[in-house]
Amino acid sequence: MNPPPRDSRRKHWIRLAFRILRLYMKPRVDPLEILTRNYDKIASDFDKNWTQYMHGASDELIQRLPLFHGARCLDLCCGTGYITARLFEKTVGETIGVDVSQTMLDLAKTNCPDSCHFFQEDVRAFLHKQPKDSFDIITCAWALGYFPTRKFLTEIYRVIRPGGYLGVIDHSRHSNHKMVALTYQVFAEQPASLTSVLRPYYLRNSLSLVHKMQWCGFSVRDSWDAATTFYEPDASTAIARLLKTGSGLGGLDIMMDEKDRQGFLQRYEQLVEEQCRTTRGIPIEYKIFAVLGTK
Repeated sequence: MNPPPRDSRRKHWIRLAFRILRLYMKPRVDPLEILTRNYDKIASDFDKNWTQYMHGASDELIQRLPLFHGARCLDLCCGTGYITARLFEKTVGETIGVDVSQTMLDLAKTNCPDSCHFFQEDVRAFLHKQPKDSFDIITCAWALGYFPTRKFLTEIYRVIRPGGYLGVIDHSRHSNHKMVALTYQVFAEQPASLTSVLRPYYLRNSLSLVHKMQWCGFSVRDSWDAATTFYEPDASTAIARLLKTGSGLGGLDIMMDEKDRQGFLQRYEQLVEEQCRTTRGIPIEYKIFAVLGTK
């Protein structure tokens, strides 16, 4: 098979770099506002586009946690409540879910028993208000990459009771790396289309998280890495799905100038078709890691 033709469109990498730097230094939009808007927007399709594909990995986290009857549980960034519900089923103890998106929480309330309690708040602010040694079990699924890791873990460590457990599962920064890299190619062709940036803190693998948890005082009891790949028939379908998962390309449609959206996505679809297509379709690849730690 012959390689795809080299694209001759001019890339303005230096201009893009300076624009990213300026947006980092003086963000036009609060990152928390971007996340809230994005998850409010995708909430109705989130379970269809994410939970039904990734629930097996979430279930493994729950199965490996040493849950016990009556445990007080906290599910950070609970989303539509999949893990929140599993925690309550296993412990029948006080179970709390916290998320910044009210739309996600509205769905979580319908997916979970009435005994679960939910709070719409930045999870960091919620943790800061909790007394020391407050929870037996804390989980954070598919959201660690949104926070400065050590500071976030340090606050979690403070509110876990001695002997309590933290379970974290997330996807690696290397997930869908080719598709993510292609977004920057499009932005390099038209730097003015980039209007805001997120500051992700995605880690590489379980070992990276193990080191950070140990630095914060946790004793690591279990860790594992996995990978999963799904295929979509074409670039348009793959991109549409990724935009509705909150991961990988989450927030892209908010980062781009709305007036450039149609042209940006058309160009992006072209590049994905040219450079990502396989005989099975367009791959959506997640590298997954999880760690269990105790205080």
